[in-house]
Amino acid sequence: MFTAQWRSLAVAASAMAMIFAGVGSFAMQDAGETELIHACYHKNQGQLRFIDSQDENWQDQCRPPELPVTWNQQGIQGETGPQGPQGEMGPQGETGPQGETGPQGETGATGPQGEQGIQGETGAQGEQGPAGPQGADGVSGLAGQSCDAGAYVTGFADDGTIVCSDVTPVPTCSATTLGHTMSASKVNDFDQTWRGGTVTLGTPECNVTVQRPSGSILVIGTLGNAWEITGKTGFGNAVLTVNMPSCKSPAAIPNVTANRPSCSSAFTGFPFFSPVSTASISVAAN
Repeated sequence: MFTAQWRSLAVAASAMAMIFAGVGSFAMQDAGETELIHACYHKNQGQLRFIDSQDENWQDQCRPPELPVTWNQQGIQGETGPQGPQGEMGPQGETGPQGETGPQGETGATGPQGEQGIQGETGAQGEQGPAGPQGADGVSGLAGQSCDAGAYVTGFADDGTIVCSDVTPVPTCSATTLGHTMSASKVNDFDQTWRGGTVTLGTPECNVTVQRPSGSILVIGTLGNAWEITGKTGFGNAVLTVNMPSCKSPAAIPNVTANRPSCSSAFTGFPFFSPVSTASISVAAN
């Protein structure tokens, strides 16, 4: 029952092991010298989600139970081979004896000059150590790759491209209904915006990740982004239901079009009361 799932996880884990091996080497490099790729790796499903950001806090975009990973498009530099031992120094030659000084008075004959000592030979130079092995080629060309909606990353091809599968994962969690409510943010007395971002509903083992709408609550339908299920863990299916928003402005009319909630008014300019609207969803997961 779980053979295909574990095989997919094993392939993704092998690919990720090569990525993790390169993280330590690139952590010391200057970000201006090489282009880094950031991603979040789903440790349960083997999904790899790329983060289009160079911000130093990009890891905050990873969700539970995802792990932040970074790698370079170039291979890892092979280690330098050890240097060969230095040859021993030859022995120093002995100095020849000093000639005797002639008697005082008449200048005597100059004594013979002592022989110069033989200089020791220079030791032979040690052999050069062998070159270190060539570093393995890094995974390149992954930036911008993604699977179609409903498909999952199951591994990597020989040319470095991702391998996707549209096979629905075997559910391992009991059927349940998950819910979430989001409040708007006040921009000024005449406008509010939906908060956007993603939220993971459920437990670390059984959950559904949802993309929330953003932008002005006055924007209707496809003119703005909408609620969307972007991932699930432990469930085979997840069905999204978008509820009518709670519009707090006087006489505001709520609306849901193409899974985007909106209000006909965003006024919040009361002197002592500044209400904000809310939007909510439910997800039937099984």
